Amino acid sequence: MKRQAQRRKSWPERTWKTSGKGNPYLNTEGFNLTIFPRKQGFAVTVQRRGTERRQIGKKDFPTQLAAKNAALTALLWAKTHL
Repeated sequence: MKRQAQRRKSWPERTWKTSGKGNPYLNTEGFNLTIFPRKQGFAVTVQRRGTERRQIGKKDFPTQLAAKNAALTALLWAKTHL
């Protein structure tokens, strides 16, 4: 529990790279997290690296920062579902 709280606190400090399409992405723990623009803001996609298994988020976030923060939740979900 304490480790997760520390991780949430330090998550926004992560350095995100920029893809060829101009989208922020992060490769961590065997997953690729990508933030991309959508009609109502920004969304998150998570893919297990080396496979075709991925999930595109259903929720839109008003800013890239909000989507990046939500990416941690997506990563934790993906570790048990993808």
